[in-house]
Amino acid sequence: MDEHRHPKATPYAWIPNAITSLRVVLVIPMLFFLQCGHEPWVAALFPVAMVSDALDGWLARRLGVESQFGAWLDATADKVLLWGLTGFLAYDGQFPLFAALAVLGRDFLLWLMALVQRWRGTALVVRPSMSGKMAIAAQMLLIELVLVGQGFWQRHFMRVRSMDFLAWAVVLLSCISLVSYGQRWHQQAHNRGNHG
Repeated sequence: MDEHRHPKATPYAWIPNAITSLRVVLVIPMLFFLQCGHEPWVAALFPVAMVSDALDGWLARRLGVESQFGAWLDATADKVLLWGLTGFLAYDGQFPLFAALAVLGRDFLLWLMALVQRWRGTALVVRPSMSGKMAIAAQMLLIELVLVGQGFWQRHFMRVRSMDFLAWAVVLLSCISLVSYGQRWHQQAHNRGNHG
């Protein structure tokens, strides 16, 4: 038997998914602190959640325990965290509403496209695009800036409406990634039809 194709089970295989699950759990205290008006606590916890996002994937690859469930759990944890914070901050008037509608609308349309593909029996797997990763990174940065406080950044670093600029970057990248995903889905469906 080829040991490289069938790696031995490791006692640490549970760690990546545990780290991912912790990211979901962190949403509860963060929303609680936001509700109480303790944004600095959330500003401290949010980078921890972001580090866990990179750490769980790296550990899964390092330990050779990547799985479809792990990938699904990782994506779900990201959505719970980002949707929760973006939605709360936008409702509270701290996160630009147009940027929140862009990212939430993008994710809803991607979910709808995936649902239609599954209903048609042509479910496809499309890996994250660079524009999609950049959109999420910009959204994370904007959330952190909102939590730290817009006034702090403008007093100490720049006088321009830097957060508005970043918010429009989030919108632009979200639109580009939506188009990119749609094109790649269409291309994969077309290729599958030609080989069917």
